[in-house]
Amino acid sequence: MKEQLRTLIPPANTCLLYKTPAEWRKTVIPFIEIGLKRNEKCLCVLSGHSTPEIKAQLSRGKNGVKSPVKPGLLIFESTAKFCFQNGYFNPLQILTRLQKEMQYATEKGFTALRCVFEMPAKDVPHDIFLEYAVTLNKTLSLMQTCMILCTVNQRISPPEIVRNAILAYPNLIYNGHLYHNFYCITDLPARGLKHDKLGADYWLKNLEREKNCQERAFFLTDVMEHSVQPFFAGYPDGRIKAFNPAFCRLSGYNKNELIARKWTTTLTSKKWRKVDAEFMEKLNLTKQPQHYEKEILCKNGTSVPIELFVHQISDADGLPLYYYGFINDISERRRSENALYESAERYRNLLETAPEVIYSISKQGLLLSLNPAFEKVTGWKCSDYIGKPFMALIHPEDMETAFKTFQQVLNGEIPPTYRIRIKTKSGNYIIGEFTSTPLIENGKITGEFGIGRDATTQVQSEEALREGERFLSDIFSSIQDGISILDTDMNVIRTNTAIEHTYTHNMPLCGHKCYQVYHGKTEPCPICPSRQTIKTGKPAFEIVHKTGPGGKQTGWQELYSFPLKDSKTGKLTGVIEYVRDITERKRLEDRLQQSNKMETIGRFAGGIAHDFNNLLTAIMNHSMFVRDSLAPGSRIFDDINEVIKTTERGASLTRQLLTFSRNQPVNPQVLDINNVLADMEKMLRRLVRDNIEFSIKPSKDITTVRMDKGQLEQVIVNLVVNANDAMPDGGKLVIETENTFVKHSFDYHPVNAPQGRYVMLAVSDTGTGISQDVKEHLFEPFFTTKGKNKGTGLGLATCYGIMKQNNGEIKAYSEDGKGSTFRVYMPAFENGQSIVPEQTPAQEFSAEGTETILLVDDEPAVRNIISRVLSENGYTIISNKSASKALAFAKKPQGKNIRLLITDVVMPEMSGKELAEQVKSIRPGIKVLYISGYTNNIISHHGISNHTNEFLQKPFSATGLTQKVREVLDKKSL
Repeated sequence: MKEQLRTLIPPANTCLLYKTPAEWRKTVIPFIEIGLKRNEKCLCVLSGHSTPEIKAQLSRGKNGVKSPVKPGLLIFESTAKFCFQNGYFNPLQILTRLQKEMQYATEKGFTALRCVFEMPAKDVPHDIFLEYAVTLNKTLSLMQTCMILCTVNQRISPPEIVRNAILAYPNLIYNGHLYHNFYCITDLPARGLKHDKLGADYWLKNLEREKNCQERAFFLTDVMEHSVQPFFAGYPDGRIKAFNPAFCRLSGYNKNELIARKWTTTLTSKKWRKVDAEFMEKLNLTKQPQHYEKEILCKNGTSVPIELFVHQISDADGLPLYYYGFINDISERRRSENALYESAERYRNLLETAPEVIYSISKQGLLLSLNPAFEKVTGWKCSDYIGKPFMALIHPEDMETAFKTFQQVLNGEIPPTYRIRIKTKSGNYIIGEFTSTPLIENGKITGEFGIGRDATTQVQSEEALREGERFLSDIFSSIQDGISILDTDMNVIRTNTAIEHTYTHNMPLCGHKCYQVYHGKTEPCPICPSRQTIKTGKPAFEIVHKTGPGGKQTGWQELYSFPLKDSKTGKLTGVIEYVRDITERKRLEDRLQQSNKMETIGRFAGGIAHDFNNLLTAIMNHSMFVRDSLAPGSRIFDDINEVIKTTERGASLTRQLLTFSRNQPVNPQVLDINNVLADMEKMLRRLVRDNIEFSIKPSKDITTVRMDKGQLEQVIVNLVVNANDAMPDGGKLVIETENTFVKHSFDYHPVNAPQGRYVMLAVSDTGTGISQDVKEHLFEPFFTTKGKNKGTGLGLATCYGIMKQNNGEIKAYSEDGKGSTFRVYMPAFENGQSIVPEQTPAQEFSAEGTETILLVDDEPAVRNIISRVLSENGYTIISNKSASKALAFAKKPQGKNIRLLITDVVMPEMSGKELAEQVKSIRPGIKVLYISGYTNNIISHHGISNHTNEFLQKPFSATGLTQKVREVLDKKSL
C-alpha cells in the first residue's frame, strides 16, 4: 500500500473505503508518514477516538513514523469542529478552511498541504456529500499543492454515501489497492439517472474489470486501425467479423462491401479453397496458429500473393468462435523470385558447359546459380548450396577476404583476382582462384557474377618452391659461422647473420670488396684463400688475423674458400667464404700450453724434491744413529750435528720445491687472523656495496695460524666478493672467527682435515643461497654461476687449493634462497708448532635411552645419520622431512609419547623456532634440541643462539650428538 500511496501527488483527491480499523490504519499511517518525510504540512481531521490512537503511534515512532520536530508540521482537528456548523455538515466551511491552511503552509515553507478527513458519513446527507465531493475536485484543481484522503467506513455508512464516494472521487482505495476511478463524474448528475438506481456493490465489483477491458479494447482498436499490416477476423461460416483499413486497401473493397461478403468465397478463388480448407482443418485439430501462402482475390479481379498467419479463438468447449489472421503482401518477393529465375535460365546453358565454376550471388549473399563444374571441383551437388549463403563454403580464416571482395563488387568495383579456400564434400579444402564482377540487371547491381577455378596444384607448387627457398635461406642464416658469397672480383654479394654480427662496421657489407669491409684494407690480403680459389678453382684454407676498422687486429679466424660454379657450364661464378672465429680457442690453447708447461716444471720440481727427501731421510737418520753412538762434546759429535743441521736446511729447501710444484709460491708465517682482518677491514668495506650491512665479529683469545699472509688475504677477499655478489638487493655480510676442534667420528659433513685444533674463519651472507646442484661443482675450476664476462670460475677453486696446500679445509653450508656460510679451517699454531689433539680421558656418560624423539630436517643425509645414531642407542625416532608433517604427527594420539623435538633452525616452510612453539602448544612437556650449520649471527635472526645448551652445531660427531641429546633430556624443566 505504501508504494502505491507514493504515486499520489498534488492535487489528488482520494477516498478510502474500509471496513475495519486495521484497514484504516494501514492506509492513514503511511499516508501521513509520506507527507512528513516530504516536508508537507499534515492536517488530520479525526473523530475523538481516532486522534489519541494516531498521536500515540506517532509518539512511539511506530511503522517508521518519527514524531515531527518542525512546528506546525502535524496538527489535529476534530471532525465536529472542522466539518460541522450548528450541528450541520457545512461544505463551504471546509473549503474555506482548506484554503486558509494551504496559504499558511505556503508561507511557512512547506512543500504541500496533506489532509486526512475521517468522514462521519452517517451524519452527512448523501446528496450534500456528492455535491461537496464534486466541488472539492474542482477546488483542488486550482490548489496545485494540496492533496486529500477522505475515509469512509463501509459498515456504518449508508449505501448512498458509498456509491456517491465512488462516483465523486478520482482515486479510490479499496481492499488494499489504489484505483484511478474510471467512473468519476465531473459535474453533478441529474436526478433519476441510471447510476442512481445501482448499488455500491455493482460499482465496486466492476470498477477494475471494466476499466481494464475498456483500456485494452481502446488500445487494440487503435493499434489495428493504424497498422500497415492487413488484419481480418471471421466466423467459422466464412462471414467477416472485423478488419482494418490496410485489409481494405489490399482487397480493394470498402467497409460496407466486406461486411456483406464471406472471405472463403469472395476473397478466395476456387484453386485456393482446397488449400484454405486443409489449413482450417489442421487449425481446428491442433489449435495451433497456421502459416501458409496463397492468393487473395481482389475487387478488380486480380490475385495478390499473400503470406497468411491464421489463429483460432475457441469457446469453453474448444469449438471455434472465430478466426483472425495477419497478412503480408508478398507480391514484390514473388516478382523478385521470378526475375531471378528468368535470369538463371538465361545463363543456364553457359553455366553447364563451362569448364570453370561459374556462379552468381544475390545482394543478400545467397547463391543463385552454379554450373556443373562446381560438382566436379567440390563434390557437392549444386542443389546442396543454391539458395544458401555462399559464405558457408568458405574457410573461416578466409571469410573476411571473401566478404570484402563481395562488398567491392556490390559497390560497382571489379576487385583483382583473389584466392580463398573452399570446402569440399570430403571435408577438405581446395584453393580457389576467383574473378568477380557486378551482376547488373535493369541498370542496377543485383549481386555478383564470377568465375573460379581449382588452383590447389598451382599454389602447392608455388608454396613448395617458396618453402625450399625459405628452408635454404633459414639454413644459411642459422649457421653460426660466418658465410660470405663473393663474385670473381671479390665483391661481397651475400652474407649470413653470423658474418654481419662479426663485422659491425658502420657500412653495409654487400656491394663492397671483402678486404675493405672485413680487414679494413685497400687491396687484397697477401695470404688470401679466396683469391687463391678464384685463381685455381679449388678450395683453400688459412688461419688469418681478424681485423677491425683501421686494420686493428682483434683476433683470429679460420677461413675456408670453396669455388661456386655454374651447374650447367662448370664455369667459376664466385667464391663461398666460410669464416669461423677461433679467438677464444686460440686463447684457451695458449693457456693450455702454458698450463702444461707449468705442470711439467712443477712435476719436475716435485720429482727432484721427492728424490731429495729420500736422500735427506737417509742422511739424517744415519747421522742420528752415528751421533747417538758418540759421546757429547767430541769433535766428531759436533761435526755430525752440523751434518744434521745442514740436512734440515736441505729439507727446508725441499719443502720450497714442493710448494712450487703446486704452482703457488708461499711465505708461511705465524699470523693472528683477527689482526689480518683488522688490517683488511677498510679495504673489505670498499668491496661491499652500501646496501649491505657489513660486520666483523672476531673471537677473543684466538689461536695463531701459520700460513702465507697473501694467500690468507686472497681467500678472505674471494669469499667477501662472492658474498657481495650474492646479495644484489642488499643484506647482511658477517665475518666471524673462533677456535674449534675437529674430532673424527660419525660426523655429518666431516671436515676433511686431520683431527686436531683449528682456527675457523666463517663468511656468512643473507643472499640468494646455493642450490644442491651448484654446490656439487662449487670448487671446480672455471665453474661459475655469474653472467658472461662477470666471473672466471677460479675464485673458489683458488681458495680450495690454498687451503689444501696449507693442510686446511674450506666447507660451504647453504640452502637455495636462504643465504650461505663458508667456513675456512686452518691448523692452530702455538709455541712454534701445530697443536695436536688433547689426549684427555673420555668422560663416561650414558649414550643410550628409550625415549621417543621427533626429528625434522629437510636434508635427507642429516636425517639418516641422526636416525641411525640414535636408533642404535635405543631411541625411537619419528623422522620427518618437513615441518608440516612433523606438526601433523604431533597432533595425532601417538604424539603424546614424544619427549624431544630435534629440528633444523632454517627450513623451507617455517623456522625451527616457529615449529617448536607450535609443537609445544600441542604437547607442552616436549623438550627441544636445535641443530644448524649456520653461524650464530645467521641463526640469531631465527630466534636461536648457538651458545644455548639446547643447540648443536653442524658438523657434529656421533658422540657429540648422543651426549647432547642425553644432556637435554636429563635437564630438569624450570
